[in-house]
Amino acid sequence: GIFSFLPILVKDQFKINVGMIFMIISLSLIIFRLFTSHLSDRYGRGPCAFYSFLILCLSYYLIGHSQTTWELIRASILNGIGIGGCLPALTAHVVDKTKAQFRGIAFSIFYGAYDIGMLLGGAALGVLADITSLKDMYIITAIFGLIALAGFALSTQAHPVKSLKWTLMGK
Repeated sequence: GIFSFLPILVKDQFKINVGMIFMIISLSLIIFRLFTSHLSDRYGRGPCAFYSFLILCLSYYLIGHSQTTWELIRASILNGIGIGGCLPALTAHVVDKTKAQFRGIAFSIFYGAYDIGMLLGGAALGVLADITSLKDMYIITAIFGLIALAGFALSTQAHPVKSLKWTLMGK
């Protein structure tokens, strides 16, 4: 849903080609993945997913506060870094926790949930943007992202303390 509204925001607020912003996000995502793909193997899936998602939330906050093209570009770079770190770590976590014969269904459920989030997110964010504004929608999304991140950090393991340790330190 976030990407659905980015072209409107860029066209209305910044008067630049939205393709440039998507290119910046994609380039930063690709470059970040190339240079950091080994980090979740070295430091753990939890920290890579957690800190990358934190960067993603920061990018949405900064998109909502962007006043200049350069501020939007900075937020877009952070967005690519956040996506580039978070999704590979979560995908690797699914592989780690799933027996080989069930990985197809596990990926189907994982990406199906992702797709449902995009479907419902677009509708909910559209209503939120109508009530507030496009920029406020990004800021509110960052806040909800932080709430979701706290839920992730406390629920990945059987016990919240163990979960926090796994999420923040990978142990």
